[in-house]
Amino acid sequence: MIFSSIEFAISKLGGRLICVVFAVACLTLGVYEHRVDHDDDFMVYGVRIKDKNERKAYRMQVKSRAVQRLKGVQQDGYDPPGIVQLLSFPNSGTTYTLATVSKATHHCTASQSKTELLVNPESPTGPYYNNKCDPTFDLPKKYVLNKSHCLTMSKYRESYKLTKERDNPLLFEDACHSGSSGGMDYNYDLSLIKKTVHLIRNPFDNVISRFRFSWNRDHAHNLEDAYEKSNEGFHEFCRLHNEIYSTEHQNAFVKPKHKDLISKVPCAGEFFRYIIWHNQAINMIKKTKVPSINVYYEDYNEKFDETMDKLLSFLEEEQVADPSLFFWHDYPEYYDEEARKAATILMKEWATKETWALIQHYMEPHTMAEMNR
Repeated sequence: MIFSSIEFAISKLGGRLICVVFAVACLTLGVYEHRVDHDDDFMVYGVRIKDKNERKAYRMQVKSRAVQRLKGVQQDGYDPPGIVQLLSFPNSGTTYTLATVSKATHHCTASQSKTELLVNPESPTGPYYNNKCDPTFDLPKKYVLNKSHCLTMSKYRESYKLTKERDNPLLFEDACHSGSSGGMDYNYDLSLIKKTVHLIRNPFDNVISRFRFSWNRDHAHNLEDAYEKSNEGFHEFCRLHNEIYSTEHQNAFVKPKHKDLISKVPCAGEFFRYIIWHNQAINMIKKTKVPSINVYYEDYNEKFDETMDKLLSFLEEEQVADPSLFFWHDYPEYYDEEARKAATILMKEWATKETWALIQHYMEPHTMAEMNR
């Protein structure tokens, strides 16, 4: 309880340095337990279990009982909540947004990943309540926040293979309310979507975050020798990335007058995918004609109070507990001025007016001034 109160106070302050110092101090004292349990921690939902296999079995038992409890709730005059689609390009703050909403409200969130618990029992193709939901949490009453990356546009190693999807919003839209399990694909009805939250992150930081995610994934598969998790490793990774795809596909999305810019932009295909993804997301929001809000990743750092109030108010949720602690990450050192300028020109070329209006504040002022002459 002491930690939760301090965590909440620090979240309100939004101070990067204070948060880092506090986290380091708590780790040193053995106090910091942001999650309920860790692989190297004997505690599982308040029970101390030394054996790793027994901890895993106990965790599964607790979650199974929770699922049965919530299924009972659904059978007792249950009115399914409306779907609030969290449209977010991967690595733009999706996990944090879902986690902090769930923690602050003590309500489960949802996704298209198949679990035992449907959001709406009358929609057998999903979406589904998140299986990472705390076993003590309840089902939301009015709206449930539902994760959607729209996977057709976000497979990391297919940056330059988006040309056929670029002008086909139906493919994007289909992926935004679909999933797969056991080799079978499924879609839920778009009419279930009642609201939309559009999550946006600085494209330069978003690309770096995706590189770091890729490194973590490859490291987990013992492929870490391919490149380092550093500025140098990023540029090495991007050189390979550009060499593999650019020759075959750049003619489809780069105008002749801009071809010299591609070589100046690390992982240029990632910027292309980022822009096209947000173009399509905005088109889908306009098509569904449901209420929507934009949430910027950096607002969790710069105006945490206001952002949480905005988000919970939109979800018509009450805050009953402290939100999750937020740690800010940006990566300005990964790009030199030439790369930023070239990426800015290309992104403006690819973006619709609506997308550009959402992201132009991330660009260097002197570059923008030069482009507007």
